[in-house]
Amino acid sequence: MISVLLEYLRQEELPKVSHNVEQFQETYDHRKEAERRDYARLLREAFDDADPDFTPDDAPIGP
Repeated sequence: MISVLLEYLRQEELPKVSHNVEQFQETYDHRKEAERRDYARLLREAFDDADPDFTPDDAPIGP
């Protein structure tokens, strides 16, 4: 049954997506990119202020 459905889908051109779907995808992409930029900025700010001599409690002790 699945093979019949796949063959049908391969023969027929899929319908075009509606304008609403395109608009949603575009909005989603913009928000995802903004979220990625915000996360990168937060990481930069967190590590820029970090003490370079700080070592966590479970860090191995030097030689």
